[in-house]
Amino acid sequence: MSGNGARFLVGGIFNDGAMTLMNSTVSGHDEELASDILNTGSLTVTNSLVDGGCDGNIVSNGYNIESPGDSCDVGAFEVQS
Repeated sequence: MSGNGARFLVGGIFNDGAMTLMNSTVSGHDEELASDILNTGSLTVTNSLVDGGCDGNIVSNGYNIESPGDSCDVGAFEVQS
């Protein structure tokens, strides 16, 4: 998913239910006062790249890449056991 735009709230994915993101790329969103991923529900991410920011709790099943740096908060992509 790429190239979306938003003035407020979220530029890429808004989830308020149950969602699994696998083998995916979320990048290139034009976000002004927005994040690439806004999660208020249950979101699990596996083997994916997120280029931008995140809001909300995200559970990782591993093999994810965040850019720039730890852009989805400290521990947001830690593997949960």
